Amino acid sequence: MLDKHSLPQFSAGCDVRIPSPDAKAEDCVSRWSRTKLGKPAAIIVPSNEEDIVATIKYAAANGLKVIPVDGAHGTFVPIDEYCIYLPLSAFDRVDLNEEAGSVTFGGGVITRDVIRTLSGKGFYTCVPNSSAVGMAGFCLGGGSSPFNGLVGLAIDNILRIRIITANGEKSVLSPSSSGEDARLFNVLCGAGFGFGVITSITLRAWRIRDLHMDEDKMWTRKLLFPPTAIQAAATLFSKLQHPEPRLLVTLIFVRAPPTAPRPGAPMVMLSIGFLGSAADGGKAAAASFDESVTSQTMVAESGTAALSSINDVSAPFDRHGDYKEQYSAWCSSLSVETIVAAFNRWVRFGEETPEAKMTSFLVLAAKGTKGMLENDTEGRRFFPRSLRGRHIFVQAVPWWTVETAEEQARAWAAETLAIVNAPQHDGLAAENGFTDGDWVTAYAANLSKGIDLTTTWPAFKIDEIEKLKGLWDPIGVFWNPVVDGV
Repeated sequence: MLDKHSLPQFSAGCDVRIPSPDAKAEDCVSRWSRTKLGKPAAIIVPSNEEDIVATIKYAAANGLKVIPVDGAHGTFVPIDEYCIYLPLSAFDRVDLNEEAGSVTFGGGVITRDVIRTLSGKGFYTCVPNSSAVGMAGFCLGGGSSPFNGLVGLAIDNILRIRIITANGEKSVLSPSSSGEDARLFNVLCGAGFGFGVITSITLRAWRIRDLHMDEDKMWTRKLLFPPTAIQAAATLFSKLQHPEPRLLVTLIFVRAPPTAPRPGAPMVMLSIGFLGSAADGGKAAAASFDESVTSQTMVAESGTAALSSINDVSAPFDRHGDYKEQYSAWCSSLSVETIVAAFNRWVRFGEETPEAKMTSFLVLAAKGTKGMLENDTEGRRFFPRSLRGRHIFVQAVPWWTVETAEEQARAWAAETLAIVNAPQHDGLAAENGFTDGDWVTAYAANLSKGIDLTTTWPAFKIDEIEKLKGLWDPIGVFWNPVVDGV
């Protein structure tokens, strides 16, 4: 146990907490998931950059790791008695530069703050599909967003990163950085965990009015299918799985809530969004109006929604606590049979594992690839190039309430990825001019316990991550998945 009196002198606004010997981990740290969550040696909430520098130097001198925190959604980052937990909640500014078309946010800003600030002024930027996720962590993991088809990934639109590295130095990095700074900037874009403390990031931002949506609102359509109509839902998703850049199609498998007429019943929800006019959206999603489809739904409705509410559907999944992990794969296509098989496996998992039945879910999201392909930078950044041409993002989220259900939960997620990954050896990487590993199917934002990192980065990228870690953090002040394991 640390002695609070041995810590360096921090600013008056810095909050320092040393967990008591009898405190439980969840009483000390609130995190989206309790997986890999122990009690940290200390919790230090810095109020300025000098507090961060002092924390880094103290950790380096005492054999501790510093774990920077924004949204607390990093289920794969271990928290234990050998780390200092560093919430960046004081770094919460969001500044929009309308003239430059950019937004700068602090290292502790969560997505909700960026959406509210920008949408209130008629702008948008790359954001994740959860408003509770930290923006810095989102960018470091690659930054896949609903706007992939239009503008590419978040890492394609980073203008500046302000970082404090393991030696306590403050740097501002950008796409025009040179030498070792350029290598550091590139690794932060897609494999950025464990190279320093990010105090701010600047992203491009765009005017909502330029999307030419009716009344600046996204056209939406929702179809809710009973489990007996999974074939119809899968067929419709299959028809829409290669959307144009403005069309977003998401198929979600969830259980009916306790308040529903049949609590716990499997539900299949297909959600469509179109970043343009309702007329164009109706044409792009014409298959969803076919009577052979709508006759099998419980709900089939169209409407509009402001971009400020783009993540409202995922809000129930933002709750902290329990045990959760995220398993992901990027696929070029999914057959109807594959989708049905994944659904049936999810249903069976719930029936066999009551501790995870009501909460575990599966998402199949189809997005345009035009923006990702146009913004490829010849592999300089660390989002695998071969994924840029794949339309479908699959995310299996096992969510269990008691620790003993971990084995069954992880087995379901692994089997689900095996089901959807079957068609991946399709030459798609070569078709798009990519040669750096079409075996890569995952990405850094969704690491999970024990993941084979060669499914996340090609081998030569893993070697580069290890070399850069040795250069910028030789004594391991920060946790890194490649060097420290997952």
